[in-house]
Amino acid sequence: MAQELSKNDQQLDQQLRVRLSDALSTWLLWSPAPVAEPHFVKKLCGITNASIQVSDGSNDWVIRFNQIAADPGIHRASEFTAMRLAADKGICPEPVYIQDDLLVTPFLLGDPPSFGQLELVGTTFAKIHQLVMRQDPNHEQFREPIRELDELELSSYLMTCFQSAGEPESLQRELQSVIEALPSERKVLCHNDMLFENLLYSSAQQRIHVLDWEYAKVSPPSFDIATFTSHYCLSDQQLARLLRGYGVSSDAAATHDLVNAASVRSFEPAASLVKTLWYLAKKTE
Repeated sequence: MAQELSKNDQQLDQQLRVRLSDALSTWLLWSPAPVAEPHFVKKLCGITNASIQVSDGSNDWVIRFNQIAADPGIHRASEFTAMRLAADKGICPEPVYIQDDLLVTPFLLGDPPSFGQLELVGTTFAKIHQLVMRQDPNHEQFREPIRELDELELSSYLMTCFQSAGEPESLQRELQSVIEALPSERKVLCHNDMLFENLLYSSAQQRIHVLDWEYAKVSPPSFDIATFTSHYCLSDQQLARLLRGYGVSSDAAATHDLVNAASVRSFEPAASLVKTLWYLAKKTE
């Protein structure tokens, strides 16, 4: 392993080399286990966490090294529980090894979907939002996993993001206005970071796989969709296509229990502010 790493030392700093070596020493504990000790392939792109592709010659995996200080909104137990529920439905890769500081999953081939596949993106949102509702909470198999899912209190989350960003005075009035206008909506399991860079389209399977579940929590589904629509500034026509894939007709009325165009638009100010505060917090680190 040391020889393999030395060939690629320009890609890895010393701390990451040590973490990778420690992670690879656990390979016999992975389930299913590799046929041999995996070796370094390449470092993958990532904004917050370092991710490395490794291979045993037959199969490839991704080792994600979690940042030491987690961002606001990240709840590891909730993330891993959501991943297991989603993997059971083929929405994301099944974790093969989990520790507090790292996650190992199979490496998937594919490309991010495009704006031409908004209906499929909407279908993927719907699959995620139905995950917990499909389970019978009285069924013994699901009692414990569902209890591990954290619930997102959006007003508190906005305040935490504001504090992490250094409490910018220029955004104080906007923060107050957004919090006061927060709609009420029933909560379901949500990804809360479903951007194109966290999606892989499989042409062979005609489906989207969802990656990076760090922010997964039980939260308003319209807010989950709004993180996508506000980030990409979707037009009304684009939103209608996404919601068609979600299973919502264009003339759907607004109710407490129904996701529609109006409910998504109502959560967009909160989603946009979270993104702004997140980037400001990254600048102050």
